[in-house]
Amino acid sequence: MNVIRSATMTLVLLATVGSAQEEPPAGARKGEEDHVLARVGKIPITTNDVQRLAQQTLRRWLTASEVDQRLMRFFARELVTRELARQALQKSKWGATWEEAMLECRRRQEMLEKSGQALSDYLKEIGVDKEAWEREVHWRLAWKRYLKHFATEENLKRFFDQRRRHFDGTRRHVAHILLRPASQAKKDIEEARREAKRLREQIERGEWTFEEAARRFSQSPSGKQGGDIGWIERRQPMPESFSRAAFDLPVGQISQPVATRFGIHLIRVLEEKPGSLTWQDVREDLEKAIRSYLLEWLAERQRKEVKVEWLDAAAKEDGQVHGR
Repeated sequence: MNVIRSATMTLVLLATVGSAQEEPPAGARKGEEDHVLARVGKIPITTNDVQRLAQQTLRRWLTASEVDQRLMRFFARELVTRELARQALQKSKWGATWEEAMLECRRRQEMLEKSGQALSDYLKEIGVDKEAWEREVHWRLAWKRYLKHFATEENLKRFFDQRRRHFDGTRRHVAHILLRPASQAKKDIEEARREAKRLREQIERGEWTFEEAARRFSQSPSGKQGGDIGWIERRQPMPESFSRAAFDLPVGQISQPVATRFGIHLIRVLEEKPGSLTWQDVREDLEKAIRSYLLEWLAERQRKEVKVEWLDAAAKEDGQVHGR
């Protein structure tokens, strides 16, 4: 995919993942064997599950054959997050109970039978077994109810007020220093992180200015300009960890080491032009952001209670250098 299409796909993923869709298309492509990529407690996440979610989300943009391994890894991690959130909702008074989900499953089965289709034939058609289908019905029911309670207008306003410059069109003039690890091995990533931390301390002590350090040490083309990458907006396509850090950082200060797929960054905000958009102007973006926030919050709660086991190292790897 070219640069423009990649940027577009980033926005599509942020907009669609975590939303409640209708029944997805069929799963694994013909000739491909389904296998378990990960387990969330006792619940398996399979290649079939991942392909179904990818095709469901991207069917207006990509054909099945264009869903590459990078996107498959993205959706594998998304399904792990979703299953963690579903399990948290099953225990929450704000979600749907398993019993309610089973009633909904029976209702859907009766509708199928009235139309002359057996449930077993329907499940075969969409490429999923009965247990996975029941979990999916529970997820959609529970997630919809949870959002009704918490993605309210009052909470949208509060979310906007707490993160105003992330949404109001604020622009920030940013510089960075990039240190690339020698490889994707954990020891090399940690060494790059330690090097970035040492460099930050040297800048803070006045041994270098940020611009001098960028020219001398940065492995980004912007190093020649003292790390200056110009003006950015919060919602333009770029690594989320970088963008989030750049807009959380007070003007003039230097970030702690920030990890992206490119390496380890030190970020400095040079100046800011405040935005003037209201929460009503960006309501759609706010709704997407609060859904993502709530999904991650639920998943992190459940992550403390259940073991996530990755059985496929390639599925776990996301091509990024991970921060802590």
